[in-house]
Amino acid sequence: MHNDVEMYDILIGFKEGRLQLGYGEGHNLRRAIWCEPASFIRFAKDVFSKRQYDAISLEKAVSLTGLPMELLHALRKIGKLRPPRVARAGSLALCQFEDVLQIRQQQKPMQLSLI
Repeated sequence: MHNDVEMYDILIGFKEGRLQLGYGEGHNLRRAIWCEPASFIRFAKDVFSKRQYDAISLEKAVSLTGLPMELLHALRKIGKLRPPRVARAGSLALCQFEDVLQIRQQQKPMQLSLI
């Protein structure tokens, strides 16, 4: 899974005073910055509530729908899983989030229970 809260979100949150950060020793910036888990969870929920996804990776689409990658590629060929509106030519690794949600709703009886 890709990180959904990016480094720029964290730095903007720190600059705006919504997130308290600390700095420790590390060999890169991602490993050197730390924050309290409770404040990070609040911050991440705030970021997710404001973000509207329009494109996601096919790997994430597999995890959301529960369908194999081969079937998602077949749905893409028939036009039910469109590439994102703003994507580079030949971008086969991304798809539109709304299409994934529609496919998930159609596959709802087949979803696994998370109990």
